[in-house]
Amino acid sequence: MKTVLRGTFRLLAFLLLISTCSLAETAAETYKTTCAMCHGPDGKGETALGKNLHAKDLTSDEVRKKSD
Repeated sequence: MKTVLRGTFRLLAFLLLISTCSLAETAAETYKTTCAMCHGPDGKGETALGKNLHAKDLTSDEVRKKSD
């Protein structure tokens, strides 16, 4: 019984690790396709489009204090 529980726990931990890595990749891809156009690759909003739209600097303390 203990062996089954250990195996199940290990499998769940492994699946959690894989899903977390996948989410990080998805977030990075989402930023590149939807945010970087205005905010730039560094998040500072210094692109031509970002300047025209007054895009916020995502690295500023003002923005970082906000919750996700």
